Amino acid sequence: MIASPVHQPVKAALIMLAGCLLITLMVVFARLAAAHHAIIEVTFWRNLVGAACMAIVVARGRGGFGVLRTGRPFGHLYRAVVGLAGLCLNFWAVTLLPLAEQTALFFAMPLMTTVLAIFLLSEKVDWRRWAGVLLGFAGILIMTRPGGDGVNWFGVCVALGGAFFTALVAIALRDLGQSEPPNRTVFYFFTLSAAMSACFLPWFWSTPTPATLLWLVASGLTGTAGQLLMTRAYTMAPAGFLGPFNYLSIVYSTFFGWAIWHEWPHNAVFVGMAVVVASGFLSLALEKGRAGARADIAEAEAEAEANYG
Repeated sequence: MIASPVHQPVKAALIMLAGCLLITLMVVFARLAAAHHAIIEVTFWRNLVGAACMAIVVARGRGGFGVLRTGRPFGHLYRAVVGLAGLCLNFWAVTLLPLAEQTALFFAMPLMTTVLAIFLLSEKVDWRRWAGVLLGFAGILIMTRPGGDGVNWFGVCVALGGAFFTALVAIALRDLGQSEPPNRTVFYFFTLSAAMSACFLPWFWSTPTPATLLWLVASGLTGTAGQLLMTRAYTMAPAGFLGPFNYLSIVYSTFFGWAIWHEWPHNAVFVGMAVVVASGFLSLALEKGRAGARADIAEAEAEAEANYG
């Protein structure tokens, strides 16, 4: 099977790159805010702003709020629960690890999705996917340097936990995507996640200052705009073409980590990053002739990455 040609490759790639940049900025603003607010409050603001933005998008779209009628309430609830857990862990991880290292560990998510699909979807995984999984796992081992000094193992576990729950999101999106349009799924995720995180605010609320309110709102705006741009890119080009551009998030994260927090990853992290990126390109190259058969998996993983939880 030959993949369909990309009619506007430059435009699709630029939109994807802009989306990845905005998602990275979302994490940057979340980390700035997390220095003054609890992670659950940062997550609440991110989802509240996202819900407000998506309400505007839905209201102005075809069918208005009628598009929100669903026969899958429990599917949306499950997606919101695992998504909220993933988002909280991902935000927490960036307060524990250098930004570039957390981003690189997050790319374990597609590897986890492959393994989870075996148990949750009874999917048969051939040697092509296993080659990518094993190479990606090797990259994670290099980054974490088992037995090495200076590794924040708690931070690594939190980051991998965030990747795990985001992989569960990818599995959930594959199921919801069979009947639910993207705007409906995203709206319910933001709305339900904001409501659930609000339940914890009586114990964790800290009134924002003008500066921290700016960071909290900016995290929601950049995250939502980035998600919409990435979704737009995936309507213009297949995931196989756009997927590798996701890895430039590591470049963005390295730059912002250095520019704002004066972080520079350990040499082993750079080597591990390269191996993880290579695993993604290897999977793409080995499965290039099977693009149609893998499209649903790639799209679900891409949507989960865009949601960042």
